[in-house]
Amino acid sequence: MKGSEDCKKLKFEKYSDFLQWMTEEENKSSAKFIIQTKKKNENHTYTSFWCNRSGIYKPKVECRKRQLKAQGTMKMGFHCTAAILVKDFYSHVEVSYLEGHYKHENSLCHVPLPQNEKELIAGKPLQGVAEKNISQDIRQSLDTTFERKHLTTRKDLQNIKRDFEITLPSKGSVLQNDETSVYLSVHKMENQKDNPVLFYKRQEGPHAVIDQNDFMLVLKTNFQKCIMYRLGADRICIYAWLLCGGASVKPLIYY
Repeated sequence: MKGSEDCKKLKFEKYSDFLQWMTEEENKSSAKFIIQTKKKNENHTYTSFWCNRSGIYKPKVECRKRQLKAQGTMKMGFHCTAAILVKDFYSHVEVSYLEGHYKHENSLCHVPLPQNEKELIAGKPLQGVAEKNISQDIRQSLDTTFERKHLTTRKDLQNIKRDFEITLPSKGSVLQNDETSVYLSVHKMENQKDNPVLFYKRQEGPHAVIDQNDFMLVLKTNFQKCIMYRLGADRICIYAWLLCGGASVKPLIYY
């Protein structure tokens, strides 16, 4: 392991700021960090992220019939020293960044496709884009910076359709995963001129106050905005939908 000069101490106001920094660092260094441990303490939550090259390759079946990829497996068979150690004190976030990697070069071919790129690609079939055109659009998006998405293969596209439960009937496509469908709808609204999205938190997404398992979406149209300015000086009515028992939905009205 390299010396302590490779350990950077960082501080962030919010956990979301840390996540944005980590994504930028992964893109810059062609690396990927995955959660290894997470533990809640009395006044903070401790999370360790390890380099995804750490560990031993374990095939899913005992007798693997297919040959390994030309670039080899993602796992090296030993532990890489690169890691990100995070203490979330809720009022701020402290990070120790062990930057030096051990016995491997950072390469995009060993980095998984980022989740946000998967979600954007998953939305293409909903827009009626054919699979061959999706690959072509990705290649044509290359400008001066080569990113992991530009290595997207047909196998990547098949995995995305499987993970997001996308089926392609003769007329259009059907997205069976409700959470993904909401994300894609929100992403589309956020790109509109009159964006009605005031707040959006995905399930499992980190937030300083809202529970990790909770989902929240707040919308306000231009009409609602005008009515609020005219009539909502002393009170606001919120019309919400509550999912009960994973099946039924009932409306709630708050004053």
